[in-house]
Amino acid sequence: MADTDDLVIFRKHYDFTLYFYPVIDNFPKREKFAMCTKLKNKLYRIMDLIIDANETQGSKIRFLDRIDDELKRLKVQIRLAKDCSKKIRRNWPSSGRLD
Repeated sequence: MADTDDLVIFRKHYDFTLYFYPVIDNFPKREKFAMCTKLKNKLYRIMDLIIDANETQGSKIRFLDRIDDELKRLKVQIRLAKDCSKKIRRNWPSSGRLD
């Protein structure tokens, strides 16, 4: 069993999480709780699965399959967040007034 910090998959996901946190923090306030919480929880879930896969003595395939599933869900959620953000900006009054 390798040290988790030595795993390429762990380092890549850790770096992605560090990169993505400021992006999440710049979401519109109305999305901060629901969408941001969901994205952050998904990032933590994937990290937990990577650690669990590293610590298991048996086959890691089931963990890798679960990681793959979670990454697919994260990808869809990120795309949804991006599309929602564009729509919010497009529909927001350009003058800043709420007449």
